[in-house]
Amino acid sequence: MSYKKPEIKGIIALNFLLSSLIFSIYPFFFEKAAVEFLFLIPALFSSVLILYVFLSPLFFIFAFLPASFWTFTFLFGLIHCIEILDLTIYAIFKFHINSMVLNLIFTPGGLSTLDQSPKMILIYLFLFSFAFLMSFIISLKSDFGKKLFKKIIFASLLFLICEKAMSAWAVSSDYTPFTKNFKVYPFYIPLQMRSFMEKYLGIKAERRTTDINIKKSGLNYPLKPLEINKNHTKPNIVIIVSDSLRFDMLSEEIMPKTLSFVEKKGASLFLNHYSAGNATRFGIFSIFYGLYGNYWEKILGERKSPVLMDILNDLGYKIKIFASARVTYPEFDRTCFVSLPYENIFDKPNGNKIEKDQTLNKEAKKFFSENSKNPFFAFIFYDSLHGSYDYPPELEKFSGASKSVDHLFLRPSNINSAFLRYKNSAYFQDFLISDILRFLENKNLIKNTIVIITGDHGEPFFERGYYGHNQGYCDYEIKVPLIFYVPGKSPIKSGLLTSHLDIAPSVLKLMDVKNPVSDFSNGKNLFEEKELAERKFLPAFSWDSAAMIGKNETAVFSMETYNVSAMEFYDSNYKKINRKKNNHDLENLKEFWKESSRFYK
Repeated sequence: MSYKKPEIKGIIALNFLLSSLIFSIYPFFFEKAAVEFLFLIPALFSSVLILYVFLSPLFFIFAFLPASFWTFTFLFGLIHCIEILDLTIYAIFKFHINSMVLNLIFTPGGLSTLDQSPKMILIYLFLFSFAFLMSFIISLKSDFGKKLFKKIIFASLLFLICEKAMSAWAVSSDYTPFTKNFKVYPFYIPLQMRSFMEKYLGIKAERRTTDINIKKSGLNYPLKPLEINKNHTKPNIVIIVSDSLRFDMLSEEIMPKTLSFVEKKGASLFLNHYSAGNATRFGIFSIFYGLYGNYWEKILGERKSPVLMDILNDLGYKIKIFASARVTYPEFDRTCFVSLPYENIFDKPNGNKIEKDQTLNKEAKKFFSENSKNPFFAFIFYDSLHGSYDYPPELEKFSGASKSVDHLFLRPSNINSAFLRYKNSAYFQDFLISDILRFLENKNLIKNTIVIITGDHGEPFFERGYYGHNQGYCDYEIKVPLIFYVPGKSPIKSGLLTSHLDIAPSVLKLMDVKNPVSDFSNGKNLFEEKELAERKFLPAFSWDSAAMIGKNETAVFSMETYNVSAMEFYDSNYKKINRKKNNHDLENLKEFWKESSRFYK
């Protein structure tokens, strides 16, 4: 049977409306306040428009194919099937299709790991059949749709402009009824103009909400209210993080003073410890929340404080954040530290990176002295090791270092001088850290202070074939030192797989939180060896991908709809392995999937 060639504009217009109808279901998987729909409605059409712009090359090609009636029917039927599939994935797990999902669907045995009943499979088949039927009917009625084409384009562009203005305003003014919905639709991209809004419209980027009460949250974090013995001893807590400090810098040659503290004071040392991300955003986020990196967007959207900070506030801790770089980007002021008034955050020290880090120490020591009679929490975040690898000239231990770092021109053939500069900067970190430790000892505070020393991520110098972080998941990029000093606790020296996900739950258990760690974290207690030994893999995150790090292999896959490359496997030297997925990989994916959605409602 033959059919006349459809009107291209008409078929696009009607299918656009059908896609919009499917997208309109997404908001109803979470309870929404009426005001949220002021944003969700224009964001719906904006997201569908972006999808259709992305697919427009296909529309152009298919228009010139023979039998275009059936090719368009099949194309849009397939598009709507994918939209329905994404909708069901979102309904269950609260994230959109990515390569992790596709790996489970298209790998033999993968679907069985989703535990879908025969009834659900029949429902999927019905919905997919319905999608193709609707696509067929639309192809028949394309003449009618042609009349709507210009109106739909105009309305969609109007919605797009409105939505971008609303998202830019919401980000800058901390309007959570809008920001919490940024991840509702697939393909949605908010417009963020915090600096512009501050400079030209007077909406300051540093503004934060400290009394947020979102009644209709999409998060279930923590799963249960935390129970804590408030009469338990309240130790001081100091967390020291050096940006880009990788694991092999903690040595007698480079950081002898810090290493001496481990031996002298009996601190625990974790030798196989990984950040939960290859960038600052996910490294710091995982330290404070103990959650997978994919929760970042939802936490940011709802301005949800980490339970660690909530407990510290409830117990009356004096809290101070010391950072050489602003905490407004990444938006730690709206995630990790959202519950803190701005006066509790010192993130504008003067001078260059060296002077800023030195100023942090002066301010931190002042804070310790002023609060020596009260339980206190301090987070110190150095920046001189990041990017430019700065250090005072008098602390140049390794000769031959470059005078500056030109990242664009670095190659394996000339990387050594940059690496020597990095080592000198790590040597400077040793002086900064030991200065804090020595002050705590001299003031007799160390006997009641938990001290944690680590890096947010590492920095490879072509040891695994590439340079710099935000690149991949090799050991030099995400493996970092972890020193964990607990007064009066026998030290351990562990070679088991550990993660930044484990830091917050370990601190909370030391503070006598009664809940199991699984109530509030994806991590484990660092001082429960049996739990650590049972661990199958460590998760790590980047901007649009994730990895499962095992003892001998690393599996990497996309976390975004627009990038659905297949899962790739790397050996311990981060060399790509050509092999197919097996049942073990599927089991790990299933666990990863469940953990990445366990704290959503």
